[in-house]
Amino acid sequence: MGHGSIIRSGYKTETGYFCGKDYDLNSGKPFWFFIAPLDGCKGEKFFYVRNMPNGKYEVTGEGYFLYESTFLKEYKKEALEEMGDTVYYYFFDEKTGQVIKKESGKIKHRTDENTPNTESNE
Repeated sequence: MGHGSIIRSGYKTETGYFCGKDYDLNSGKPFWFFIAPLDGCKGEKFFYVRNMPNGKYEVTGEGYFLYESTFLKEYKKEALEEMGDTVYYYFFDEKTGQVIKKESGKIKHRTDENTPNTESNE
């Protein structure tokens, strides 16, 4: 496990994780970049979020590069099993030095295999 960040036009996730697919030009094979929430106190799950100068957000959590779709399914399943119904977002206000905590709302626990399983990397 390591920390990973992704730049997005929006910082909220309905699935409780972020996932993007790309291709390795050297191998010609696909890979997925998967970011799950970090573990907080009392079972709380959260992401760090930073406002970017271009109006986008940098979202940081547990980051993984996965080269097999079976591993991706396992990581998603594990993340959903560990997650409650809420994910939090912690913003650091560079002007005041304060940390601002925001709630995600309800997370959609997807169990249907036909449901799209990635969120766009906008």
